[in-house]
Amino acid sequence: MTVSNVGIASVLSDPFGKTATEIISYLLEHTADSMDEKAVRKLIKKGAKSKSDEIIEAIKGYTIETDKAKKLELARGHLEYLDDMIIQTEVELYVRIKPSYEFVEFVSTMPGMTELSSTIVLAETGVDMDIFDDAKHLCSWCGLSPANNESTGHKRQSLPLQE
Repeated sequence: MTVSNVGIASVLSDPFGKTATEIISYLLEHTADSMDEKAVRKLIKKGAKSKSDEIIEAIKGYTIETDKAKKLELARGHLEYLDDMIIQTEVELYVRIKPSYEFVEFVSTMPGMTELSSTIVLAETGVDMDIFDDAKHLCSWCGLSPANNESTGHKRQSLPLQE
């Protein structure tokens, strides 16, 4: 967006968050000449209110050409599609874990484990812990054990991913 003189990303921590999204929508519907500063300020949400003046400065004099507007529209459509896919995946995950939901609740009591993270862990490991010899094997299965890439003073290089 810097090509269009819209510097929101340099002010807001999430350029795809609610405030940025609503401001970009507003800018796409208006020109720099017809931009109403008060209307833009109303779009600024809670945490970003303290940066209102910076946000206004970051968008003054913007010009979004039609090709940039089309790219933004396509990118936003793709983001909405991805958000929808995430929601559908989470719904399916919860439907499938429902018979074992008591385990999700139990794992969620651990510090740092949310309901979603507990569901994901249990979906990966299953609820039968007897298949793991001990906690170290479970951690290794989950990819939480550090790797030892050194032996007899020689360090093994990790190979780059092949395309």
